[in-house]
Amino acid sequence: MFWNMLTIEHTKHFRRMLLWVELAILAGLIFIMLLMIFITMQVDTSVEMFPSEIKDQIMQMLVWPNSLYYALSFSAGGSIGGMLLIILVGAAIAQEYNWRTVHLWLSRGIPRITLLSARFAGFLLPACMIVIIPFLVGTGITAIFTLQIEGGLNLNQIDALHLGYSLIRTVYSLLPYAALTFLIALVSKSTVVAIGVSLGYSLLIESVSISVLNLVGGTLAKISQYLPGSMVTSLLSLNMPGMEISTGFNGVAQVQMLEPLTAALGIAVWTMLFMGIAIWAFRHQDITD
Repeated sequence: MFWNMLTIEHTKHFRRMLLWVELAILAGLIFIMLLMIFITMQVDTSVEMFPSEIKDQIMQMLVWPNSLYYALSFSAGGSIGGMLLIILVGAAIAQEYNWRTVHLWLSRGIPRITLLSARFAGFLLPACMIVIIPFLVGTGITAIFTLQIEGGLNLNQIDALHLGYSLIRTVYSLLPYAALTFLIALVSKSTVVAIGVSLGYSLLIESVSISVLNLVGGTLAKISQYLPGSMVTSLLSLNMPGMEISTGFNGVAQVQMLEPLTAALGIAVWTMLFMGIAIWAFRHQDITD
């Protein structure tokens, strides 16, 4: 029964215009941003404005292999990909109360926990697409830039295994934000509330909290390490060691990072916590209204 429900969820998501619009937005944004950076770096007067170390960092965004990981950063939790997944989850879950889809499935004898589990699992494939599509676009355009700048592509520079793990870590980083939005949409039954609260937390509350707690220092600064955004930052530091680490969409807060394994476990805990509350709320929810 679970697998049948999961198949139905996938079918619904792939028929949603919202998913394809979001993927097109992500692909277009990374294409335009990388193209503008490349054009800027080709103008001598613009290049002279940057110190040499800044120019080196910018060039790493345009050439393999580091450009591949930069493309991945677009889709991470707390970044643009996380924002778009929040919008997708909030719209998909809350709208089905208005469409009375939930009422229909429960009236057919589908257990609530089975329905809820399948609905959340159904977002895993769209989350993978949100990571993979912009990655492929970034890989393609930076391949052209690498040929132009370095005169060729050295495939030996790419660690395929590490790149594969980086893709998995990036998808994994989206889970707590998806689970939080899922919970809020379930409880509020409102698309606006679910998307607004989740985006507000991801873009504003979390970044401000981390900044303030780190300014205070001491025990409070350590507490900030266990917020979802800090854990995502710690985990994704494995994608490209040595890169500048920041958390949140605006990148305003520098964090003291946890060990990546601890961060991965923490992300799992946050995701299970949000989903556990969602399951409890759904089991006690009156859907007759």
